Amino acid sequence: MNMRISEIDLLRFTAAMMVVFFHYTFRGFAADGLSDVGFPELAPISQYGFLGVELFFMISGFVILMTASSGSLRKFAISRIVRLYPAFWFGCTLTFVAILTLGTDRFKASTGQYLINLTMLNEFINVPSIDGVYWTLAVEIKFYLFIAGILIIRQIDKVQRYLVLWLGLTIILEFLPSYMLSQIFNTRFAPFFIVGALSYLVYSQGWTKLRAALYVISSVLALHAAFNSSKRYAQYYQTDFDPFIVGALVTSFIFVMILISMRKLRAIAKYDWRVLGALTYPVYLIHQNIGFMILNALNQRVERFLLLAITIFAILSMAYLIQMYIERPLAARMKSLLSRRLFSSDIKSDDGKINYTAEIR
Repeated sequence: MNMRISEIDLLRFTAAMMVVFFHYTFRGFAADGLSDVGFPELAPISQYGFLGVELFFMISGFVILMTASSGSLRKFAISRIVRLYPAFWFGCTLTFVAILTLGTDRFKASTGQYLINLTMLNEFINVPSIDGVYWTLAVEIKFYLFIAGILIIRQIDKVQRYLVLWLGLTIILEFLPSYMLSQIFNTRFAPFFIVGALSYLVYSQGWTKLRAALYVISSVLALHAAFNSSKRYAQYYQTDFDPFIVGALVTSFIFVMILISMRKLRAIAKYDWRVLGALTYPVYLIHQNIGFMILNALNQRVERFLLLAITIFAILSMAYLIQMYIERPLAARMKSLLSRRLFSSDIKSDDGKINYTAEIR
């Protein structure tokens, strides 16, 4: 069964481009000295692109719960392995090579750091990511472990009760802070994942009074978390973030997720957005450091808005090549190998053949 939802692909690409513009036209020049190219005309708008990450987490809540809905831990594990690692290994390697050849003193990474990064577990052992955007993968992995735990105890059909517990713990830790517990239970980003997960429950099972109440509570907490993030960014970047704009954007994300859950975006869904959706992950993996290197290398030679367009085009082109010639074939081979060696008893279709097409990416 093909469970792909077309409008999710478009939403995912939108989130990715928000982050790309945030980095290229605001963050890189505003702080950290990562970019020599400033875009003061775009910065007042693109500075809010950091919220693309929160949108990603909402989408992840929806998609990951959909992936786990079969109740199979083995299918869930293999889907996550083949989804994350092939593109990551190549993107991480490409970034490392770029740092060694073009990084100058601004971008640095050691061989040991690179090798540990390849495990995708570096954030858990305090080894810096060779590209700053990789921190979000650690957040995603924590959510995967949460869902995996529910699958282990065979309670995925009762996932809503665990979302309630997670939401309750998030509220408690807001009033009784504990850094360790907040890190373990991912409470900073929990509201965004929960909004997405609730959206899938509505999509698959419909509304209930409890789900409506949970939507309201998690949405309020999501807004609170976004306001806190904007305050941290305001202090770090020494600029103002309008709370009305932050609130309006997060509210619009939640509204779109609700529309998707109620299947009200059929006018958009009738188009095939799979290519854009497939580009999203490799774009996310390679855009930051490599993009800044391109901007810095050509800064004195190319008009800056043309340079911005060239850089984005180059990143999208590289992402397409990675998806077509690295991620897709390598993921298929990994899936075949893991299916035959480790998970053969759990992913067979009715005719006994391995089903490689049911994956929601």
